[in-house]
Amino acid sequence: MKPPSAISGCDCARPRQERILALPRFFPSPPPREERAGVRRHPCFDLKSPLPNPLPVWAGRGSRGHCQAASPRQTTRGFTLPEVLITMTLFLFVLGGVIFAHLFGLRLFQMTNTKLRVTQWARLTTESLADQIHGSYSVQVGNKTTGGFVGFLPGEVNEGTSLLIQPTENPTNYVVYFLNVADQTFQRMDQSGNVAILADSITNQLAFSAQNFSGNLLTNRQNNQVIHLTLEFYHPPTFMERADYFKLETSIKQRVVPQ
Repeated sequence: MKPPSAISGCDCARPRQERILALPRFFPSPPPREERAGVRRHPCFDLKSPLPNPLPVWAGRGSRGHCQAASPRQTTRGFTLPEVLITMTLFLFVLGGVIFAHLFGLRLFQMTNTKLRVTQWARLTTESLADQIHGSYSVQVGNKTTGGFVGFLPGEVNEGTSLLIQPTENPTNYVVYFLNVADQTFQRMDQSGNVAILADSITNQLAFSAQNFSGNLLTNRQNNQVIHLTLEFYHPPTFMERADYFKLETSIKQRVVPQ
């Protein structure tokens, strides 16, 4: 009986023990039936892919007639230096955009919050002042000094820093609103001498004036006078917030005019 002839590219003519020792670590299993019909099975990922020819994958052209399966070390691949640099650059651009959007929103919120607080204060203060003037018995414009309130004489322009409000005929019952030019504050003082600061950072010198129905300044006291209030605010710059300027103007008249 003749020994089996050696086939080119196959080690089937070698002894069984040597053939077992010479097998690779990842030796593919015998080809399934569908591979003989023209569908091959990938030896590494076990994926099916059509073949242009019906050759079985186990009869590849390896050095020993077996499939050249890729080693796990051969399939592992890292990032190159250009890829890492490009990724880091894109990440820095995205991070910078997020930080810029956050800072811009914070600045816009601070600007809006300042205007809202000024608007709320102006509404509350003018409402309280208007209620007191509407129901008062007497209103007089003058100046606030260390000695107290000083009114204008006949013939003088009724424009000053203070406003005296008497709710009743009792002269000892009064409220004075005045502008302190020294510390640029708008304050309120009652008959007991209690002082409350209502606003600060006021830049104008004269706050109150008595006008007629046409808006002209009066030189003498009249029962139908209109009290005009003017306050100019300067908001200094703070962190991430620029300086700003506000102006408050309102006109109020007595509802019950004493005869």
